[in-house]
Amino acid sequence: MNNDLFKNLAKSTAKGGMILLIGTFVSRVIISLSSILIGRLLGPESYGLFNLALTPGRLLFIFTGFGITISLVRYLSISQEKKDYDMMRRVLLTSFSFQCIVSLILSLLLYVFAGEFAVIVINRPEAEPYIRITALWLFWFVIYTTVNNGFYGLGMMKNASILSTIQSILRLIIAPSLIVLGYGIMGAVVGHILSFIISGVLGIALLYTSIGIYREGSSGAKKLSWMEMPLLREMLILGFPAYFPSLVSNFMWVYRNYILSIFTTDLDIGNFSAAFYIFTAFAILMDPIHNTLLPSFSKIDLDKNAEVAVKLLGYSIRYSVLAIVPLVIFTMFFSKEVVVTLFGWKYVDASPYLALLLANYLYLGLGRVTLPSFFKGVGQTKILFETGLINLAISIPLYFILVEFFSTYGIMFTMLISGLVMILYQLKTVYKRFPEAFNLTGLFPIYLVSLLISLLLWLMRQRVQLGHTWGTLIFYLLLYLVILLTLLPVTRLVTENDLHNFEAAYRDFPIIGAIVEVIIRYERLVMKFSGNRK
Repeated sequence: MNNDLFKNLAKSTAKGGMILLIGTFVSRVIISLSSILIGRLLGPESYGLFNLALTPGRLLFIFTGFGITISLVRYLSISQEKKDYDMMRRVLLTSFSFQCIVSLILSLLLYVFAGEFAVIVINRPEAEPYIRITALWLFWFVIYTTVNNGFYGLGMMKNASILSTIQSILRLIIAPSLIVLGYGIMGAVVGHILSFIISGVLGIALLYTSIGIYREGSSGAKKLSWMEMPLLREMLILGFPAYFPSLVSNFMWVYRNYILSIFTTDLDIGNFSAAFYIFTAFAILMDPIHNTLLPSFSKIDLDKNAEVAVKLLGYSIRYSVLAIVPLVIFTMFFSKEVVVTLFGWKYVDASPYLALLLANYLYLGLGRVTLPSFFKGVGQTKILFETGLINLAISIPLYFILVEFFSTYGIMFTMLISGLVMILYQLKTVYKRFPEAFNLTGLFPIYLVSLLISLLLWLMRQRVQLGHTWGTLIFYLLLYLVILLTLLPVTRLVTENDLHNFEAAYRDFPIIGAIVEVIIRYERLVMKFSGNRK
């Protein structure tokens, strides 16, 4: 029974993750194009001011939800599993009503006090008109986020992917067009806002249409209320501890920009924003892991199926390292080529920022992505609340101290220190009960192989230079992938069992499945010649 549960969860997680991966990849590529265009059209200084203008809205976004979307995913996943369609609709109505009320109040505050936010929060009075109009963005960003979490909870990853792709396409079309027409920073802000307004409206319509399939299964025993206070209270009690780390993270984003506005220039902020954008772009690979593991862990009863949780946790850590860490290490070594290729030579000073930021992803082997999903899914949100307190206690003083002494580099140093302490605390908590889920010695060779290949290619890059930066990047990336895919089976870091799991997960996806099949055949060919078929 437990083995069947694990197989079903693994299959649904892999399938959902693949759908999200495709959707996230497409939307991120499009968003990358729009961000690159915006950055190139505005230049580093204006691009820095554009990012600062979004900061007050992000500050107020912290005070929306209070974990309601986390509970939304969990409750929808459980009610769908139990076929309790009345509960499903009650959860959706209560969540949306609460989010609309809170976001409307905060949007009005942002609009009315835009001048005060410009002076106090970002130390840029000239940003007042940009901040005032972001009040619209705040409201619709909350709606957009809630709709997406509704799709995650219902297991409708395809719809979530469609919505994120629509939003990214709208941003790509509208924002750069307005800048070219002469609206500058205001055009970038308006384009950003309109993409969320339009996609938010479409998302509501899509969600309403999607849940129509459950109406026939609804008993209709009682009239549904727009917002049930007992249910809302229950969802907030469950969700807030898990939301607290996100609250702290969003606060740190605002606090970080505030510190930068005091000690650095718009030029430094523009370079940091470019590097930080590339850093967050790796969410293409990590968001699907996080968003599909949460509903999967929600279906596991730790008292009855602890071994299922151990298997799922162990596999998710291993495969997240295999999929992401090699690319992260390569990008750290070739950060200059990546930055210049994407944003141009004006942003070349952003390359060391990028390398240091990417070092945060080296914590994946300790469960950086998977452990938060585990705690949320099994309802142990107190651990995440305590993690948020740790982040708050470490980051607030360190940001101020290190930025004052090391300028923008102090941001990266603080993120690395606080990130390590937080993940070690989470790891210690889980390791006590499930030590078999963590095979750190088995993961270390993946890091080592990736590091050695990247170092050798970087040294080669110092002597062998191609004509164009983008050509150099593509050449060394392809060479890196060929060497890596050859060494992984030779060193038995990838086994036949791994190939079988990948093959089973991706066979239902024609294009991606065909690419994966080519890679798997190459891996098996290498295994055959090296004698490592076990």
